[in-house]
Amino acid sequence: MTVPSERNNTYWTKRLKKDGHDTLLDRVQLGEITVYKATQLAGYRKSGPRSPAAKLSYHWTRASAEERKRFVLAHLKDVNRAVREVADDLRALKAQKPTD
Repeated sequence: MTVPSERNNTYWTKRLKKDGHDTLLDRVQLGEITVYKATQLAGYRKSGPRSPAAKLSYHWTRASAEERKRFVLAHLKDVNRAVREVADDLRALKAQKPTD
């Protein structure tokens, strides 16, 4: 079994140092940027806003079965509408494909 690693500022600072990002570390020390921003600039983390769909997907995969069920029940009307729209889109795509 693997031990979960701790990804705190100490870890990221050591990683930046090990990988030779001294200029970023200097900027962190001067208070120009945060450790989080330095890790983004170093390419360790994604930067920029994520799409709403990406955020939903991220949280959905981490939710428990009970949390997913509560979400679907709370938003059943919207979920049903979205499922019908996707089904309609799939039927339209299938109708467009020529049969061999």
